[in-house]
Amino acid sequence: MGDEEKLSNGTIQCLGDTLFRGFEAIVPKGWSMSDRFSYISVSKENLRVHFKGQNEGHKEGASVRATHPIPPACGLFYFEVKIVSKGREGGVAVGLSTQFACLDQLPGTEQNSYGYHGTDGFKYHNNEPGQGKAYGPSFTTGDVIGVGLNFTDNSCFFTKNGHHLGVAFSDLPRGWELYPTVGLQSVGGMIDANFGQHPFMFDVEDMKKELGMVMRNVIDQVPLPDMSTNNPDICFDMEKVVMTYLLHNGYCGTASAFASATGQDVTGEVDVVNRRQQVLSLVMEGQISQAMELTELYYPGLLDDQPNLHLVLRVRQFVEVVSGADSKYHCEDSELPEPPRRSVIMGEAMETDCGDFSNGLTNGHNKVDAIQQDELRGSTLERILDCGRKLHSWHARLATENTICDQYRDMVRDAFSLIAYADPHSSPVGWQLEPSQREVVADLLREAILRRTNVNNKTVLESAVNYAKELLRLMEAYGIGKVAFVKFNDVVN
Repeated sequence: MGDEEKLSNGTIQCLGDTLFRGFEAIVPKGWSMSDRFSYISVSKENLRVHFKGQNEGHKEGASVRATHPIPPACGLFYFEVKIVSKGREGGVAVGLSTQFACLDQLPGTEQNSYGYHGTDGFKYHNNEPGQGKAYGPSFTTGDVIGVGLNFTDNSCFFTKNGHHLGVAFSDLPRGWELYPTVGLQSVGGMIDANFGQHPFMFDVEDMKKELGMVMRNVIDQVPLPDMSTNNPDICFDMEKVVMTYLLHNGYCGTASAFASATGQDVTGEVDVVNRRQQVLSLVMEGQISQAMELTELYYPGLLDDQPNLHLVLRVRQFVEVVSGADSKYHCEDSELPEPPRRSVIMGEAMETDCGDFSNGLTNGHNKVDAIQQDELRGSTLERILDCGRKLHSWHARLATENTICDQYRDMVRDAFSLIAYADPHSSPVGWQLEPSQREVVADLLREAILRRTNVNNKTVLESAVNYAKELLRLMEAYGIGKVAFVKFNDVVN
């Protein structure tokens, strides 16, 4: 799973580079090889810390920090350490520190660090050794101690063997970059860390769920405007939001009914949407020729002003002519009969609303003879060649003017590749014939039409949703940990 390790209890602790709401933050995943006191050695994939020395060494202790500070975007960060050995004389501490805290002493003995000490069970923050405040039980070899940093209220707590010991420090300074930190004080002292590589003894996922419920309750208690008062300003705004959404997404029938019920006149707007939907529906049906004709009729000059869009439409037109779907394409000066709607390279017909040429029946009419079949096939090939010539000419013009996008060069090449296969549908480039490929063209044309008609690409409702999501992203980026427990879709639903 790369930087994410799947835990056996079904939870995932994010490790390494983690993508939050649109930005990346690095989560601590091991001890630093450089940010440590000289008496400390780091091994076992940067998870084991060992106090080494010829004697009892440094009296105040020796510490090591993790590779990176804890990002507030986590909302709640938790790690555990197992005391493999307290050392000859004992002295183990776990906690947090800034990069400015000295490493020649245990965490908690100065202003820039917080610690929970095993010898007395006291909590320390800017306290001399032995001068801490009573907090929890002492701990020694074999115990598992956890450290949690809760960014919803900037508090720190500790656990022992899976049991929450309560909040140790509250109102930690905002903006401080805090690193997981451990300290040892005696030769032979050794601890192993778990930053999520293995299941935790403490159920941190349950705590996250509880924090999520708290945040949801806070949001639910935010007062909303009272719609029962019939405030005209609020009602008008809501009606406008609903109407713009319906029209923008082409729900003309529903929009007309809603307008009638709310006393609005949207006749002109409905006509504009109907025209746009008519053009886009033709694209989705593969009738590109007719879609281009209506585009020129309804939006004169649009394709001339958008040469790359024009090229995309001509590419799709060629693909649909090859597939037999574009039944409205006609060669210049051609009086040949309508071609069958099938992949025309194979020369086989397909069933249409007018009958099935392949079985010789045409809605009960006489059987098509061999001469007429040859005429149909000849018409089909002529259409492909004519459409291909026009596409090549337009592509060459844009290439000469150096206005063609690179991605559209590949699109033209792929389209022409279709005629190299007897059965384009099963060829390596047959994906172009899939109806889903029309959606890309329809979206491009839709955006161009909206710009031409001075219609925003987003409705008021969509803009409000995007605005709310952007606010959440910015709050998370600026270290407001509560945002980690706000699930936008859950709140909206």
